Amino acid sequence: MLDDELEKALDQDARRKEAQKKEIPEAANKLKKLLKVSKRVRIDLVREYVKMDEERFIEKLVEWAAEFEFKIDGDYIITDGSNVDEFIGSIDAMFARWNDEQNKPGQKL
Repeated sequence: MLDDELEKALDQDARRKEAQKKEIPEAANKLKKLLKVSKRVRIDLVREYVKMDEERFIEKLVEWAAEFEFKIDGDYIITDGSNVDEFIGSIDAMFARWNDEQNKPGQKL
């Protein structure tokens, strides 16, 4: 009985991890498309795509704004488009790190 419960829990965990692996690239692709076609993006949409808690996201957003020279205006990120590719590269790297962390046994985001 215990073996069945353990096997079921492990199977559920494996399915959850597989679903998360698919979510990360999808979120990254959506965010990249959004940033490439828009000079003004709602901050809450970016936060939703990167799936960060609010406090950590705000800290990271301020870092990104300084590094990639975009502005924060109320609820929007404003960019002139000049550093979007570098910003997207940074986000790609962040998603790749998260994906690596998910693949480690016993790791949770």
